[in-house]
Amino acid sequence: MKAMRHFFSWAGTLGVLLCGSVCALQAQQFEVDTLHMSGDVYERINFVIMGDGYLDSQLEKFDQDAYRMQARILAEEPLKNYRDYVNVFAIRVPSEVEGAADDPSMPIGNYFGSTYNYAGIQRLLVPLNDGVIMNVLSDHTPWFTQAFMLVNDTRYGGSGGWVATSSTSIPATEIAYHEIGHSFAGLNDEYWAGAQYARENVNMTANNDPESVPWWRWIGDQQIGVYEYESPGNGWYRPANGCKMQILGAPFCAVCKEQFANTILSSVQFVPGWYPEKLSVGSIGEDPVEFGVHVLQTTSESMHTTWYVNDELVAQGDTMYSFNPLATPIGDHSVSATVQETTEMLRNNTYSWSVTWFVSTTVTDVREAQVQALRLELQETVVDRELVATLHGDSRGKARGVVVDLHGNVICEVDMSVGTAQHIELPSIAAGMYLLQVQSGQARVTSKFMVR
Repeated sequence: MKAMRHFFSWAGTLGVLLCGSVCALQAQQFEVDTLHMSGDVYERINFVIMGDGYLDSQLEKFDQDAYRMQARILAEEPLKNYRDYVNVFAIRVPSEVEGAADDPSMPIGNYFGSTYNYAGIQRLLVPLNDGVIMNVLSDHTPWFTQAFMLVNDTRYGGSGGWVATSSTSIPATEIAYHEIGHSFAGLNDEYWAGAQYARENVNMTANNDPESVPWWRWIGDQQIGVYEYESPGNGWYRPANGCKMQILGAPFCAVCKEQFANTILSSVQFVPGWYPEKLSVGSIGEDPVEFGVHVLQTTSESMHTTWYVNDELVAQGDTMYSFNPLATPIGDHSVSATVQETTEMLRNNTYSWSVTWFVSTTVTDVREAQVQALRLELQETVVDRELVATLHGDSRGKARGVVVDLHGNVICEVDMSVGTAQHIELPSIAAGMYLLQVQSGQARVTSKFMVR
């Protein structure tokens, strides 16, 4: 295993000590390994793995466990298709005591307070020190999307929640992927976990009508149907028998794969740029004009680009189009590119993006593209429920900002304008990572921020 290791120094002052003078107390720094890097952390989904119950002498074991886990989940659908949308990091945190506690009432000296028997359920393994977890994340990887806790204990256990958690028992990588299904994709268990966990969701419902269940578009395909939970879960239904959210070692069912894809595509801009934003040429007829889009492609190459001139299809499949003025009548013309995710994982949502340039063959310039570059400036960590965001760029007309969680649920909406700091009052929401998405015409920009 080869990983890039480094120290991050994001930490600011945590507090002051009164000792005759005021002394700055800096946060403890840990090594951070880069296990999988596909792009800029502010343009990707960032999984961060931490270890609990690993002694200092066992950190090399943590390195191996973390690498094995991320390699496994990125090799299996649905994350396999979007591996270039994902970065994976590991924070090497030593504990004074190995393993996890037997019960929340009997804590041990592990760093993050991981314990079995949470809520009286033996297999429910949960790290209890939320504040310590958040401090380590914000000090080392403040741009994290999803945190994962790998607990150095061979007993079977795991949990979802804002930190997905797994022990290092034999099916550890399977537990990990299952728990990421909870924490990252927002999926329910497809075995009966108890009435306290039953809720209407994309993969769980109390409705048994095949024509109106949340996954009705999948009925009859890939063994998707309406299957009742085992007793005492009668009256609740799931889309499949044999999904990873029900049985470890099985693949995810089509419905759960789609939810992963929805979460990823709502979090990452799959067309981060285009050219030209503004282009001037010599006299018309001398040279073709090149137009292009920068596409974040999937492993299956399912991002498909289509080109139109004056709303007529002229090319597809290539991310660049050459406009030849000599082959175009004199006058005003439009050149458009549309990028669409065509993966077979999607049935309920369509993800597409378009840009249009206006070209005049009667003048010596190509006017500015209809979609303009936008940039968001905002603080990385929100306190007191107030997000301060400033939109930069060339926005035509009104801009609309929407705050969403990582599952695409809308938290609030706000009107924005270029160059003005917008103070956005957030409702009472859980700590974690959120997105601010701003749309102006066809231009869209997304930035992440953390609520503590």
